[in-house]
This record gives sequence, structure tokens and C-alpha cells, in this order.
Amino acid sequence: MCPVVDIDNDGSDEILWGERCVSLETGEELFCADRDSYRGHSDVIAPILDRKANRWYFHTCRESGGFKPRVAVFDDQGQRVWGDLDSGHMDMGRAARLGPLGEHVSMAIRIGAKSAGPKGFFRESVEEFTYESLTGKKVKLDFSTFCTLPVDLNGDGLHELVRGVAEGNGELLDRTGRVIGTIGGSVAMVSKFMDHPGEQILCYYPDGTIRIWADKNAKDGETAKWRYGHPFYKANQRLTATGYNMVNLGGL
Repeated sequence: MCPVVDIDNDGSDEILWGERCVSLETGEELFCADRDSYRGHSDVIAPILDRKANRWYFHTCRESGGFKPRVAVFDDQGQRVWGDLDSGHMDMGRAARLGPLGEHVSMAIRIGAKSAGPKGFFRESVEEFTYESLTGKKVKLDFSTFCTLPVDLNGDGLHELVRGVAEGNGELLDRTGRVIGTIGGSVAMVSKFMDHPGEQILCYYPDGTIRIWADKNAKDGETAKWRYGHPFYKANQRLTATGYNMVNLGGL
């Protein structure tokens, strides 16, 4: 992931390249999180906006090296707010508005092994961890978030989840884990890319079919409209074809 975010709210964007924050305007490094204690590879870098304080944080999952913590959240100065887990390959992660009042919940996946072949990726010994994004308090979810992407299908400003990446089976879940449908394929993009309320899902299938899914009864509320109009939303829509950047919008 390489999200673009105006992390210091000065009107000029930065890019998070791993845990290193670099100005897109000047090329200057603003900070490198845990510079003196971490030398590994972080696949997951997920910006999260504290809307009340209008302040950015970012959630990271660490893949390589024997350094700890393996899951962490940093503030807009690169200072660690919280961390958890002392070991393991943290392979997947994201944030989504799953809390009762739309609070962000951060998810992290630890695996024992991973293989890749003509039929895709397969992960073994999967463990899941979920937290209140801004505090690090552990959250107990009654369902698995493995292979899910956040999407606001109905426009209420909260996230549903689609199990549409890696080994995902195409299920659509509401934020309590209730299965509300299935798309039956793999996801290429999730965001608001059509003139229709709510966000949409662009899906592809083994026979070459491409299909767009949406909620025909969706109605955009004020929070949803605010998200669509935010500069971060627009900037990161352009990154969804690269890497794991489909999940970036979950932090807004």
C-alpha cells in the first residue's frame, strides 16, 4: 500500500511509503516511524482520520523481521500511539467504520505460511486480531474479517464488508457479520464510481465477465457525502489499481 494523504493538513499531499512519510511537493521526508527500532517490510499502511479532531493516524501491519510490535498505530508526527503482538508474519490488515457510532476498527491477519500458484494465493494458520483504531483496545467481533474489503453500499456512512479478495467467497456482510448477499466473484474496485447512491463494487469472474454491484435502495447520508467529497477519497480512488490500495478508503 502507498496511500496519498495530507497528513499534516497543510494543503499539500504526502505519500506513505511503508512507514516513511514523504512530501510529494518537495520530496522531503517528514518522518520515519520507529526509525531506530524497526528495519522490516510493512505491507499494510492504512491512514485513519479522527474526524472530531481532524487529525490523521495510520495503522500498520509488519510482515518481515523479528522486531516488535507487529501491529501498530502512529499519529501524524510518526509517533507510536499503540502497538500489539511480539511476533509473526502480519499479512493483511485494514480499517473500517464498524463501531456502533461509526468508530473505526482496525483488523490485522497473522499467517503461518502462504503459497501462490495459477489458482491464486493460499494462506495457512490464519489468526485474526481486531482493535479500536485510535486506542488499541481489543474488539471482539463475532465473525471473520478474513479476505474482506470495506464498502458503504447503502450510503449510511458505515461500512459493509465484501469477502472479495484472495481466498474470499464473495459474501457480502453487514457490520455485525450478518450475510446479506453474495457477488460470487473477485473484486477489482470498491468506491463511489457511478452516479448512484452508495458505493459500488466492480467484480470480475473466471469466464471474463465484469459486473458492477450496487444497492438499488441506497440513499446517501451526510457522512457518506462528506466522505465522497474529501480530497483523500478522490486521491486514493486513483490508486486502487495498484497493490493493496483498494482498502485505503476504509480509514475515512
